[in-house]
This record gives sequence, structure tokens and C-alpha cells, in this order.
Amino acid sequence: MGVTILFWAFWLLEFWFVYALLGLRMNLTELLIVLTAARIAFMLPLPGGVGTLEASQVLAMVAIGQPTAVGLSAALIIRSRDVLLGAFGLWLSSRLISGSKKR
Repeated sequence: MGVTILFWAFWLLEFWFVYALLGLRMNLTELLIVLTAARIAFMLPLPGGVGTLEASQVLAMVAIGQPTAVGLSAALIIRSRDVLLGAFGLWLSSRLISGSKKR
């Protein structure tokens, strides 16, 4: 239970930070609406949540009365971060695998 609460706290912090970078200050209720929409989007039975995160953020922005472009921008920032972390992991694993073959 504690680990779950910790992860939700980090997700709240992440979403607060992303939207703050985009110039949108949200209260806790708005932040929870946006985060819940994102978490539900990832639970939909689509491969990798393709398009669902973007749609959820746009709909969440409509629900809280904010510009939809901000929601789409936040989703693209989140997707970019995920791609960069994945690419770094692939690069690191290729380096580790090639390093172990040389030994």
C-alpha cells in the first residue's frame, strides 16, 4: 500500500511539473482529474496505449476548462520522455552486451 501511494505521489509531481512547464497552474483536484484520465488511458486494451494518452489529456483539459493544446502538448512531452528513456536503455544494453562479448 505504501509503495502504491509513493508511486501516485511521484505521478502527481510529474504531472504538476509538466503542466507547470507549459504555464498551467492546477490545483490538486484538477491535477487528480488529469492524472486519473491518464491512468485510465493506459488501462484501455490498446497496444501501448496508442493515442489514448493524448485523447485522455485533451478530454481532461476540456473537463477542467483549459486549452486542449496544453493537454496534447503535455502528452507529447510524456511520450518524448518515454521514448528517450527507452532509447537510452537500448543503447546501454547494447554497450553492456558488446562489452561482455569482448571479454
